[in-house]
Amino acid sequence: MHEDPTHYYREIPSDTDVLITHEPPYEVLDEAGGFHYGSRILHTLLLKVTPRLHLFGHIHKAYGLHKAPEITFSNAALLNEQYNLHGEGFVHEI
Repeated sequence: MHEDPTHYYREIPSDTDVLITHEPPYEVLDEAGGFHYGSRILHTLLLKVTPRLHLFGHIHKAYGLHKAPEITFSNAALLNEQYNLHGEGFVHEI
């Protein structure tokens, strides 16, 4: 059984510059098959804690970058559902 990470989100310091999570926030690079699979709790937290960069994976079909006004989101899931490489890594300058 996997431990639910959401209780850890409340412990993220407000001055975080780079946030690394496994799952994406809701509606940010989290769509697959017409559904959003990201965390609503994480989405709400990011309205208060605004890191410059949020790195995550988990949703393979949503690989890519999204630049919001205050946060750059990076879904680095480089493998497709068959675990074949389908993307290239990202380099982020901070």
